[in-house]
Amino acid sequence: MMDKYLRYMNDNDIQQALMMQASADAEPTVFVNVPKRKEVVIMRGLPGSGKSTFVEENFEDAYVCSADKFFIDNKGNYNFDVRRLSEAHQWCMEEFIDALFDKEELVVVDNTNMCNWEYTNYEVLAEHLGYNVRIIVMAAGLHDETTVTTLAKRNSHGVDAETIERMKGRYQEGVRDEIA
Repeated sequence: MMDKYLRYMNDNDIQQALMMQASADAEPTVFVNVPKRKEVVIMRGLPGSGKSTFVEENFEDAYVCSADKFFIDNKGNYNFDVRRLSEAHQWCMEEFIDALFDKEELVVVDNTNMCNWEYTNYEVLAEHLGYNVRIIVMAAGLHDETTVTTLAKRNSHGVDAETIERMKGRYQEGVRDEIA
């Protein structure tokens, strides 16, 4: 009945266990390293498809990286500036790197990610650092009949139907996509 002698430990406990000395009459203990759950979720979807709502409802304890956050001022107002979009995505990547190196257990990248190249660096870095990676695509407008007009009305950032239609035209399916 080995279970009675089995003690599950995380990485922090192992160091302490190695320093402890067992008394001569103590039962032997087997130490098993149980790593913490490390997961990165990469969201994909058109504006208004429900990415952020899905994240809030399903990953409430996650560290969320989003280029949209770059455009939120101190008062909570969203002030998008297309001229700073590249800077916003660089900032998002820096937030992501910090989260991984801070060993956050659950990290979500909440961007549109229409083309595979837009999220590949997130995916590769996360896997290199031992994270399980999931890629979730919101079905609205890409894998269902939701119109770009509906998405334009629903999105919270004022992205118009024409822009959403262009984004939809750039969409590339990924081999690991989970459709939500």
